[in-house]
Amino acid sequence: MSKRTMMLVGLALAFGIATATAVHFAVQQIRSLPSPVETIPIVVTTSDVPRFTTISKNQLALKDWPRNYVPIGTAMTVEEVVGRVAIVPMVKGDLVLETKIAGREAGRGISPGIEKGKRAFTIQTPNVASSVAGFILPGNKVDVLLTVTGQGINDGGGTTLTLLQAVEILAVDQRLEAPSDNKVDTKDLRSVTLLVTPE
Repeated sequence: MSKRTMMLVGLALAFGIATATAVHFAVQQIRSLPSPVETIPIVVTTSDVPRFTTISKNQLALKDWPRNYVPIGTAMTVEEVVGRVAIVPMVKGDLVLETKIAGREAGRGISPGIEKGKRAFTIQTPNVASSVAGFILPGNKVDVLLTVTGQGINDGGGTTLTLLQAVEILAVDQRLEAPSDNKVDTKDLRSVTLLVTPE
C-alpha cells in the first residue's frame, strides 16, 4: 500500500470517527432537551376594557398558556365572560380573572363596583375643584372635610372636622375612568360619587 493511500485511509478514518462522535453528542443533546410545555386555552382581552364596562365577545379571545402557570380563577371560555361587567380596568392582552369581573347577577353600570354593605353617594363639588387643580380622579382615595364658619366657633371664627378618611371615588361627574392625561378640567368638576357605608 502506497504512502498516499495510507494517508487517505487515515484521513477517512479520522473524519469518520469525528462524524460519529458529533452525531453521538447531538443525539445526547436532543434527548436531554425538556419535553414540550403543555398548554391550555385561557381567555384574554383583545382591547382595553374600561372599568364598569359590559364585556362583549369582540373584546375577548382564547390564548394558549402553559398549564402550570395559569392563575387560579382564570376564565377558560369566552362564554363565561361575555355580558359580565369589568370591575377593574383591563388592558389589551390581560388575562381575564374572576377577581376582575362582576358576577352575572351583579347588574350593569356602576353597581358591580359597590361592595356589599356600601353605597354610592354623590356630593356636589363646585367650590372644591379649584383647590385641587382637577386632580380628583376615579379610583382615588380622599378625605372628606367639613368646614364650619361663624362667630364664636373656637374663638377663631371657624373650624374644620374630618368626616371621612380614605374614601374611594367611584366617579367624577359622569366619568368612571381617569382621562389619559390624569386630569379633569376644573370647570367640568361639578360632582363626585363616593363609595361609603350607610353610616
